[in-house]
Amino acid sequence: MDHSKIINLIFNSTSLINDRRSLIGKQGIFLAKFEYQFQIIPELFEKLIKDKKSHPPDGYIFNEKLQILQILEVKSQNEVVIKKGSLLREAALIVKLKDQIKYYCSEKHIDTLPFKLNSFAIIIVVKDLIIDEILNALSKWVEEREFKNPIIIWKIGYLKERECYTVSKIFGEHIDVRLNEYFESQKNLVEIPPLEKISYILDPDCPYTKIAHEIIAQVCVNLIDTRATHTKFTESIEDFVLSCKTCLVPFKKIKKIFSQLLRTFPWIGRYESNEDVYILKKQTNYNRLHALSAEFLRLEPRDYKDFIRKRLKERNETKKKLKKRKTRSKKIDDFT
Repeated sequence: MDHSKIINLIFNSTSLINDRRSLIGKQGIFLAKFEYQFQIIPELFEKLIKDKKSHPPDGYIFNEKLQILQILEVKSQNEVVIKKGSLLREAALIVKLKDQIKYYCSEKHIDTLPFKLNSFAIIIVVKDLIIDEILNALSKWVEEREFKNPIIIWKIGYLKERECYTVSKIFGEHIDVRLNEYFESQKNLVEIPPLEKISYILDPDCPYTKIAHEIIAQVCVNLIDTRATHTKFTESIEDFVLSCKTCLVPFKKIKKIFSQLLRTFPWIGRYESNEDVYILKKQTNYNRLHALSAEFLRLEPRDYKDFIRKRLKERNETKKKLKKRKTRSKKIDDFT
């Protein structure tokens, strides 16, 4: 399971789960029972990403009533490939993890956060990834009192018979006693619905394919609105990003992908670069848009560039053929 999917599982357990086909959302397990909500703060992530000395976490889960903050750090297969003789790679990951935790606990980081805090903890989320090495390192740091704040490890699992993911607490104690009691009452196995049935967050490291899928899906929604009101749909890219309430992707990245899509698939609409707006074509086929959105969802992240190049080449070849036909037709008209 990649980095983005793990973040999405946590997001959906701590948020209002939305489905475009449903008018009523459903609260994730930790939001419904304990009022811990995933915080979407694009401007904060933009600021942290720009600061080269910072280590932006993978998310923040906040209980406003108790003023308790959980800072998320996900360790996935994207960061390390387990091979024989990969001790140096594993050691480097542990060193990096220690630096990240130091930064999360620092005043420099805490002072940038827009939360009124009583206390905070670090939650490290893993899935079958050098768990023993991380556990050994954390046990040593706790014993030597390296960090004052609690550090907890959540492990992601999968129940094949129930077709759902699970979260287990395998290290540490939560500040909120109710969370510890709940994990114990569930035999340390909290179930989360599968990703296919729930909404997802666009995190800063989200692959281009997932972002392209979300852009096209949102354009589908805008197309329906346009047809309902019988008006031309024009929107700035900045407003588009703001309308995506679960988007933490830097604005430049969204803008780049958006302009690529409209250049490659001009039947969707046109992009006005001087004003940073896109204008949706009213005659755009909804089914065609929906099929393109699904295509991006199936596409492997590594194949995104090749896919765009191939479609752009096909489009240019079609343009050349049409131009030749027009030239031939004009010559015939002149002759007759």
